[in-house]
Amino acid sequence: MKVFLLGFGSLAIPLVAIAGLTTKRVPVSSTEEFRASLAGATAIHVYEGLPHQNREKEFLLREVKRKDVTRIADFPFYTPKIEASGKQAIFFRETLADGASYTEFLGEKLCGGFHPDYAIRWSENDHEHSILICFGCHEALIVSGGGTTYRYDLTKPVIEALQKKLSSFRNKRPQ
Repeated sequence: MKVFLLGFGSLAIPLVAIAGLTTKRVPVSSTEEFRASLAGATAIHVYEGLPHQNREKEFLLREVKRKDVTRIADFPFYTPKIEASGKQAIFFRETLADGASYTEFLGEKLCGGFHPDYAIRWSENDHEHSILICFGCHEALIVSGGGTTYRYDLTKPVIEALQKKLSSFRNKRPQ
């Protein structure tokens, strides 16, 4: 696994999580088992992402120093995680487990680099799985607890629905 980093002194921020994913298209069907584990998850947690590494660099440099920051797939997120419950959990299970929500990754966008605005996380058999969602790129980075990572584009209706649902989880990121 290669990680490209943008460095600021002792701070290093990932620009592209895994280099091989930017050139290789992987069919959405490759993640069927992984997505099924989300559909059956008993608990789903949401993590709020930190400011964008290019457009909000000054905020990111300040925020990443906070004690309530953790990393998922080398990207920073605020803690604590927030459990999605009721209709929210049902929405995440149904939407993100549905293969029709994703299309094959078409390449890098001109939005300043993949930046996860949110992470959806669940556990299965001692493994934590994650879907990192970037609203700017309209992409999802699917990270299995076993270390396999897939990168896909999200359909426009799914991005719009996720933006609406996830807005209620925003509470730490600067405006």
